[in-house]
Amino acid sequence: MQPETISIADEEHILVGQTIGGTVEYVLRQVEMTIDGHNLMVPTAWIQNNIADVMLLGREVVFDKFNIKFRQADEEIIFTKREDAPAI
Repeated sequence: MQPETISIADEEHILVGQTIGGTVEYVLRQVEMTIDGHNLMVPTAWIQNNIADVMLLGREVVFDKFNIKFRQADEEIIFTKREDAPAI
């Protein structure tokens, strides 16, 4: 079953990004997240092409403000706030 594209608001536009395999259409939104008790606004892109199982892109802000450890065998992702990161 293919994921659905998201509906876009009148003020939003479909953008086009370059990837290794060609181009991809996406919609960019600011999403409020809470990670380990820290609230932040994160730019998040939703792919509009139905070409992948994962329809979200982005790591800006989250990767800047947190150290992230991927524990593949445990299927766990650990976020630790960076002490040198700008204020959230």
